[in-house]
Amino acid sequence: MSSWANDARINMVNATRGKGLMTLSKLFTLAAVVAALLCARSASAAQSCVFYASDSIYYNTSTVSEDVYAYGPISFVWEPATDSVLGGYYTEQVVYYDPLETYFNDITSGVILGPLDPTQGPALDISIPSMSFSCTVPVSDDFSLEDGTITGTSSAAILQGYLDGPFLIEATGTVVCN
Repeated sequence: MSSWANDARINMVNATRGKGLMTLSKLFTLAAVVAALLCARSASAAQSCVFYASDSIYYNTSTVSEDVYAYGPISFVWEPATDSVLGGYYTEQVVYYDPLETYFNDITSGVILGPLDPTQGPALDISIPSMSFSCTVPVSDDFSLEDGTITGTSSAAILQGYLDGPFLIEATGTVVCN
């Protein structure tokens, strides 16, 4: 195990000490972040990039509104040289239902297009024509993100797209490439 992976594992263990029992959702989210980073580091010598947002807003409409369906962290890894999504997760905490329900979604594939060239300036202009999601807990379901974009800068990257049809999702996070 590389030293950075071991450090991530130690930090995950230390984060749980003295704080009582972490909720299952937080533990799964932390594990998924570590997995996404491991995937990015273990990818071939080609450059890989990670988008990570600690929260997102998934609307029950096609535009920004007060009608929120869910919140939750989202992260995925892609390889710009092949335009391929390597994997990721979206922990969907559905507030539309009472009581709140949490769905653990894997990002299984996708296409991401756009330059990540620092000589072109700090602005991101990335297109996500498609990204596939698969949920197995608590129900089995497959859905996709369409017409997605990542704009902004690497330290304030704005993900927007439409999940499962015409429903807008937005998240502000970071993009890090190796």
